[in-house]
Amino acid sequence: MTYELGTIDESGTATRIYPWSARPSSVTCYLTGAEWDLEKVDRTGTVDALSLRHARFRTNADGDVLDHLDLEFDFIPLVHVPNTVSSVGHFGQSSLLALAPAP
Repeated sequence: MTYELGTIDESGTATRIYPWSARPSSVTCYLTGAEWDLEKVDRTGTVDALSLRHARFRTNADGDVLDHLDLEFDFIPLVHVPNTVSSVGHFGQSSLLALAPAP
């Protein structure tokens, strides 16, 4: 599963107004969900080893193909999954915490 921010259209001129902002945005989040037959993957170690050309795309519950599917929001969703043991009153620490700005 890959989330990617990109322009709404190829020219970059289309905009939409999202419910959380009064300003128009030309950005949207695209979702791609793909699978590869590992026996057919190019094993040369190049960046194209998992080329979308050879991918099988998943579908969501509505039957939409997850090939650059426009999710119609302008951010990448982030889910906190703790990587440390939880203690009393604490819910673990995400591996992304080191990247977060200091309060």
